[in-house]
Amino acid sequence: MNGLAAGLVFQKDSSEKYDRFLVRLWFHGFRPRPTGANILSRNNLWLTAVLRSIGDAVIACDAEGRIAFMNEVAENLTGWRQDEASGRDLKEVFCIIHEGTRAVVESPVDKVRRLGTVVGLANHTLLVRRDRTEISIDDSGAPIFHPEGTLSGIVLIFRDISEKRRAERNLELLSESGRVLARPLDFETTLDSIARFCIEWFSDFCYFDLVRQDGTIDRSVRLHRVPGQQELLNEASRAVLDPRARHPVTETLAKGEPTVVEKVTDEWLRSVALNEAHLRSMRELRFHTLLSVPVRVGGHTFGTLSFGRTLNPVPFNGEDGRVAQELAARVASALENARLYRSVQEARETTRMERERYRDLFLHAPVAIMTLSGPEHRVGLVNETYIRLLRRTSERELVGKTVREALPEFVDQGFHEILDVVYRTGETYLGNESLAYVRNTTTGELEEGYFNFVNQPTRDASGTIDGVLVLAVEITDQVRARKETEVREQMLRMQTSELEAVYRTAPIGLALFDPVEFRYLRLNDTQAQIVGLPANEILGKTLTEIAPLEGLNEMFQSVADGTPIKNALLEGELPSQPGEHRYWTVNYYPVYGDDGTVQAITAASLEVTGQKRAERALIQNEKIAAVGRLASSIAHEINNPLESITNLLYIARHTQDAASIHEYLDVADRELRRISLIASQTLRFYRQSTRPQAVECEALVDSVLGLYQGRLLNSGVKVLTREWVKQPIVCFEGEIRQVIANLVGNALDAMPHGGRLLIRSRRTTENATGHQGVTLTFADTGCGMTAAVQKRIFEPFFSTKEMNGTGLGLWISQDIVTKHGGSLKVRSRAGGGRCGTVFCLFLPFASVLPDVVQTQETSILTRVG
Repeated sequence: MNGLAAGLVFQKDSSEKYDRFLVRLWFHGFRPRPTGANILSRNNLWLTAVLRSIGDAVIACDAEGRIAFMNEVAENLTGWRQDEASGRDLKEVFCIIHEGTRAVVESPVDKVRRLGTVVGLANHTLLVRRDRTEISIDDSGAPIFHPEGTLSGIVLIFRDISEKRRAERNLELLSESGRVLARPLDFETTLDSIARFCIEWFSDFCYFDLVRQDGTIDRSVRLHRVPGQQELLNEASRAVLDPRARHPVTETLAKGEPTVVEKVTDEWLRSVALNEAHLRSMRELRFHTLLSVPVRVGGHTFGTLSFGRTLNPVPFNGEDGRVAQELAARVASALENARLYRSVQEARETTRMERERYRDLFLHAPVAIMTLSGPEHRVGLVNETYIRLLRRTSERELVGKTVREALPEFVDQGFHEILDVVYRTGETYLGNESLAYVRNTTTGELEEGYFNFVNQPTRDASGTIDGVLVLAVEITDQVRARKETEVREQMLRMQTSELEAVYRTAPIGLALFDPVEFRYLRLNDTQAQIVGLPANEILGKTLTEIAPLEGLNEMFQSVADGTPIKNALLEGELPSQPGEHRYWTVNYYPVYGDDGTVQAITAASLEVTGQKRAERALIQNEKIAAVGRLASSIAHEINNPLESITNLLYIARHTQDAASIHEYLDVADRELRRISLIASQTLRFYRQSTRPQAVECEALVDSVLGLYQGRLLNSGVKVLTREWVKQPIVCFEGEIRQVIANLVGNALDAMPHGGRLLIRSRRTTENATGHQGVTLTFADTGCGMTAAVQKRIFEPFFSTKEMNGTGLGLWISQDIVTKHGGSLKVRSRAGGGRCGTVFCLFLPFASVLPDVVQTQETSILTRVG
């Protein structure tokens, strides 16, 4: 650069409403004369002084956009000093964005170089200062040319128009709000429209607090300019405001004037925070200024409008407060208009709905209504109920016609004459259960019906009779139902007499008790016979006085609480027959009243003492039979080693060789030990404690298999066992051995020609009770059972062994297993290539049996008895 020309041109821009000067500087090359050096120096000093004295900010750059000069105003506006900015790219010091879109605006240097002429900035331009604050500016840029026409530099002149822009935007806000509020919008839409308009430039977020009739404050509108910040605003404004709390909203409501917080500090946030969560969310929102204004018109306060800035760096001031107050006044007027408009609309809608309701009530009333006018009784209005009552399909068959024309079937039934009398005399006529024959226009047939009706005269404004109002209700179904009811009542009385006779003579004891003290209210003859007292001595007595049986009172209490007792077994002695132990199957049910409470308890009792005695005898016989079968097996088992011993002794007695004799005696000794083992297992099999004992399942199974060893060998059945569960089960050993012996014996009976018997154990948990235990599985390859047989195998006296079985073994086994808290299940397959039966015996580890202290051993005969 050769030097600055001593030339300065001021050009007025007539396109603006205010005076604006563009400074155009140019360079022109000339060779300074040695004798003119002082003149050039003075010119440069003079030009620099002029540029520094200009009221606008001036920045001069070379052709590459590097800063060569800044005056003091430019330093203040950009935040950069001349010595810091010199040589830097203009974009680094002079960063400009659009205030609405926040997009970076094209650099004046780039624009001047592209166009080669004076350029101005677009409207709504913000300068981002060095400290990241923002100000509104108005500027222009001009090229500096060498005398030969090449670009040698660029000069930029700009000024701070923040206050001017604020005033313009305030005017725009009020102007645009007038257009928005002029539209007839409802309450919510009005607030939403204003909020969306305000966050375009006036604030970064806006919310409206509604004051309800009960004085509570409800934040009904929340809107943030940045969509990603909306949830954060919702969180910060979700807390419910107490009208007595210290907050800009409550302060604005209290004083009725705007509240301006020019600078939001953390100390201020802590002072207004409702709690720690509220404080944290307000901090995250990062707003630096806040403005709240009341929204009220006349004496009515709708609430407050609040504005906050997070991106816009300009704090709210008093002028903003006045603009916001004017806006709030307009919003209040619009809300009042919306409220009044809504009230009018609601009143209109209420009136319309009332008219529709009354019309609907008339048309759909359960009572038939018809209006008749004039002495000829011409039909005016008729509702749907009356159309159906008259067996017509539409009102066109009735409206506009006289009764004689519309209802010719009523001629000679007397109804026309009744209408004439009512119209002539003005007296109301009441018809009760009147029989009428109405023609069904669909089928053409006359239908019989019964009706209650009222014929009431109507009068005009002068009091003259001008018609008849007919109200009718068809009661055909009710009349027929009453007649049918009378017939049914007669039949019911007969049935009641029959039931009473059945009740008295029933072979089952029947009784009725009160649900509180359990006193006899009623009983039949059979129940009196069961008790052993006359009925008159039983009535009024309590249950414990007549039958003080263990558990009976608890059963009745359960029924009184609403839980029925079904097919329960009851046993004990009655005071009327001491010394006689008896059994009954009982059913107790609650009797409920209309209010859902138990009003009484009904009881049905069937004495089964004889049946129970027969069952015990059957069980005794089955046990004796089991003893016989086991005795036969034991005798067979003992007989074999005895024969061996006899033969060995005979041979030893006739042998001279001492070594051979010793060998024979050793074999005999082993056979004797075998007999001793069989005797020990037999004794163990029938040794029974009066309290449960812990025993491993392997020992139980081995003791049974030892007794069946001979039969297993003779039948050709191979027994396979798997790894045993080591944890013992608590049970009555003898009873469980009896169950296992029954299952093994049945398996052998199913395999007369040989086969395999697989026995294994595994730990299991029963789903029904949650008890942990062991499941013993007995799987044979026998003939299997059909589905029909499987359904009945646990029934007493059911057997597939014909004369060789009693049909009680599995029945007794299941009873033993149930007593131990276990289960016995079966699955089987008969016929086909693969058949066989699997029994699964589950026994819990923990005992569910009573623990009796004394232990005794019983003999075989005592055990089975």
